[in-house]
Amino acid sequence: MIDPALEQHILRLKPFLDAKAHQFHSREFIGEDPVSIPHRFSLRQDIEIAAFLTAILSWGRRPLILKSALRLMEILDNSPYQFITQCKAKDIKKIDHFVHRTFNTEDLHNFLLMLKKHYRTSPTLETAFCIPKQYDPHPTANRLRVFHGYFFDSLPMGSNTYRHVANPYSEGACKRMNMFLRWMVRTNSPVDFGLWANISPA
Repeated sequence: MIDPALEQHILRLKPFLDAKAHQFHSREFIGEDPVSIPHRFSLRQDIEIAAFLTAILSWGRRPLILKSALRLMEILDNSPYQFITQCKAKDIKKIDHFVHRTFNTEDLHNFLLMLKKHYRTSPTLETAFCIPKQYDPHPTANRLRVFHGYFFDSLPMGSNTYRHVANPYSEGACKRMNMFLRWMVRTNSPVDFGLWANISPA
């Protein structure tokens, strides 16, 4: 049985939590949140790329996050999938003067090159997070670990770019990556996209 004092505390807390749920799971929330960036697109791959890159930039003040993410979309000609799949590696290397806090131009080059490599063999970023269930006793943590290894497999060890994708098995909190996965998998909110059917929310 639930302790009566705990039950009373839960009952007092419920209206506050219900109000927050309504606030954060309504279309009105989208406009001033980083999730508004992928909501600018309709193509699945554009949404994935915009959501992933925006999530990676999502630390600091919201206005600065939005400013940086919008500038990044402009760099990608507001067609991120087309840009990444059709441009040459040398064109990516020509991109300059992009900085968001500790995320710099070299990091952007590495991220775009790794996305380009992925989309050569897969039509969706979802496949980078899928692993056989028999090896998956802790789904979200293992998927994040597998993605980290997969995404950085061609990047030299010691590169500063590694720090922008947390690994749960290296004591990383993975807040931004979990937010990105939430955007991709959750289907019961107008804020999220629910594009990935093969990955369940944590």
